[in-house]
Amino acid sequence: MTLENKRWATVKEAAAHFGITRQRVHQLMKKGFLGEAKKVDTPRGPVWLVQYPFRRFPTASGGQTKNMNEENKRRRSDGGL
Repeated sequence: MTLENKRWATVKEAAAHFGITRQRVHQLMKKGFLGEAKKVDTPRGPVWLVQYPFRRFPTASGGQTKNMNEENKRRRSDGGL
């Protein structure tokens, strides 16, 4: 989606990209960890958009993504190798 010569994506698309829930995307947006976001009116109602390409700033917990969590599980099952 293109608005004002910038690229924007929906919350659902951002959630799929990061491997997190839509609710978590909204939490990160509210805290400012996903860069620029804005609410636009559409014929179906207001929609939140996140600037694309996606950026995710580190959170207090380190901001691990789903892929990092899977890697940590694999390491534990391999005995920490």
